[in-house]
Amino acid sequence: MKLSIREFFVMLIVAVGTIAILWGGQRIYQNSAVRSPLIRSVEAVRGVQMAKLSPQGTLNVRLKQSANLMTTYQAIEARAQASLPKAPKLVIINASDGPLNALANRVRLMVAQGEATGQYVAMSQQIGRFARAQGVHASLALGNYNVFVSLQAGSHYVDQVIPLSLGGKSHA
Repeated sequence: MKLSIREFFVMLIVAVGTIAILWGGQRIYQNSAVRSPLIRSVEAVRGVQMAKLSPQGTLNVRLKQSANLMTTYQAIEARAQASLPKAPKLVIINASDGPLNALANRVRLMVAQGEATGQYVAMSQQIGRFARAQGVHASLALGNYNVFVSLQAGSHYVDQVIPLSLGGKSHA
């Protein structure tokens, strides 16, 4: 069987066209059947200001300034797990500035120290005193798998969800 150049280009164009149609169909399905319902479901959670799903599958969420971080985060996680077979990575978008970010980094170190020693009550008190001395309102909550830290200074805020690694040598 002899294949002419013209036939080869026709087959190539048909193959490229088929791939483009299939890719476009997948994108339309993904946006209408997966992304939109997930976003609508997450945005219906009390305390959520905005939600967006990135092309890489990360769920970016901005919370309202008055939202309870722990309950809102857990509600978002539950809805994401109910919508998709594999829950997306959840990222909280903050409205912070340089000094508040520096304070949040110090607080992460205090949480790590509290976790290493198992002294969660002392850690919470230390973070509260430290934040008050900086003129920042801090709230801490301890969940089953995460420590939830909210820092607020005026219109700026930082919400951090720090995973717990319980069961380490320091807890024995």
